[in-house]
Amino acid sequence: MALVKKEKETTKFVDLVNSDPRVDVEDLRMVLSSKMGILASIWLTAIGMILTLTVATLALPNTPDTALYAKSASMIVVAFLFLRFLRAPDPVQRSERILKDTDYLRAKELLEHRTP
Repeated sequence: MALVKKEKETTKFVDLVNSDPRVDVEDLRMVLSSKMGILASIWLTAIGMILTLTVATLALPNTPDTALYAKSASMIVVAFLFLRFLRAPDPVQRSERILKDTDYLRAKELLEHRTP
C-alpha cells in the first residue's frame, strides 16, 4: 500500500501571483486575512446564535402550556447546535488547515524569489 501525497485543494494563491507581476507579499496576506476574517465572523456568529437561543429559552415563562413542550424542544435544538459547533474547528485550527491545504506558502515562496 503506497502512500499517496495529497494534492493541494486550490491553486488560487499561485494563480494570483502568476496573474499579475505587480502582486506582492502584502497582497497575498490581504487575500489570506480576508478569508480568515470571514471564517472568524461565521464562527463568532454561531456562538452568538447558540447563546441567544439559550437565553431566549430560559426566559420563556413557566406556564403549563409552554413549560414542557417549548422549553424541552428548544433545549434539544440548542444542545444539537452546541454539539455541532463543538465539532467545527475554531479559527486557529481553520487557519492551520488553510495553510496546509492551499498553496499560500508556495505562492509566497514564488514572490520571494521573483526578481523586482
